[in-house]
Amino acid sequence: AERAAEAAAAVERAAEAQRRARVDEVEALKAQLQAAEDKAGAAAAQAEEQRSKAEAERRRRQDTDDRAKTARDKANANSAAAARAKAAAAEPTHDDQKLMEWARKNPNATSATFFNKQITDVGAQALANSCPNLTTIGLNSTQVTDVGAQALANSCPNLTTIGLYNTQVTDVGAQALANSCPNLTSIWLDNTRVTDVGAQALDSSCPTLTQIGLNNTQVGDVGAQ
Repeated sequence: AERAAEAAAAVERAAEAQRRARVDEVEALKAQLQAAEDKAGAAAAQAEEQRSKAEAERRRRQDTDDRAKTARDKANANSAAAARAKAAAAEPTHDDQKLMEWARKNPNATSATFFNKQITDVGAQALANSCPNLTTIGLNSTQVTDVGAQALANSCPNLTTIGLYNTQVTDVGAQALANSCPNLTSIWLDNTRVTDVGAQALDSSCPTLTQIGLNNTQVGDVGAQ
C-alpha cells in the first residue's frame, strides 16, 4: 500500500511537472507573440512616421514649385506687357511696311513666308490682324518676339505650320501658340529662348504635332521627353 501510494504520488508529481511545462511553454509562446506584435507595431509606427515625413516633404516641394511657377508666370506677364507696350510705340521698319502692304492686299492668304527680314512685332501684328486665315507662316530670322507670336496665335487659330527660328521668342510665345493653335503639325523654334516649359506646352496641347525644331534652345531632357 505504501509503495502504491508512493507510485501514485510520483505519477501526480510527473503530471504536475508536465502541466507546469505546458503552462510555461504557452506563456513563452504568448511572450513571443507579444514581442512580435510589439515589433510589428513599432515598425508600423516607424513606417507611418516616414510616410508622414515624406508627405510633408512632398507638400513642401510642391508649395515651393507652385510659388516658383507663380513668380515665373508673373514675370512672364510683366515681360509680355512691357514688350507689348514697346511694340506699340515702335516705328515700323522698311520690311515691316512691305509686310503690312502685302497683308492689306492679301487678306484671304493662307500662307505667308518672309525670311531674313528686318520684320518686328509691328509687322507680325499687322499680318495677324489682316490675314486671319493663315495656315502657314514663316518669319524665320526676323526680329519677332513673344508679342508677335501671341498676336499670330490669337488671330490665326487654323495654323498648322509656323517657323520662328532665330527670333526672340520665349516660352510665352510657345505657350500662346500651343494654347491657341491645337492643329499645329510643324513648328520651328531653333535658336530661340524656349525652355522645357514651352516644349511641354506644345506637347500637351498639340496632339498632331509631328515636326518640331528646338536646336540651340534651352530645352533639356524634360522637354525632349
